[in-house]
Amino acid sequence: PSPEPKHSRVEDRLVAAEAGTLWIETESLHIVRAQIHLSRPVKAYGVVHLEKLVITVASGAVPGGGWLPKEIDVRSEVKIPGKHMRKRNSYVYSDFSHVGSD
Repeated sequence: PSPEPKHSRVEDRLVAAEAGTLWIETESLHIVRAQIHLSRPVKAYGVVHLEKLVITVASGAVPGGGWLPKEIDVRSEVKIPGKHMRKRNSYVYSDFSHVGSD
């Protein structure tokens, strides 16, 4: 994470607060797994406080060569005056097939 930028856009504050880890397959150097999380809360629009954000992507080899995401998990926790919201979106992909020009 970087120091919090002053008077910046929400996107800049989010990027500055991110930390994460990459797992890389040693033979082909493909990203097997990536996890990004916030190292500190981020304030947006004066009243929104993004307390937690964790994004995890797991990838795998697909037929025909290459790697694509197999699972994506997004967890967030947001506070606004009078509300505390937690949300989780999880996506699982399977049955990839090569689409060629036949």
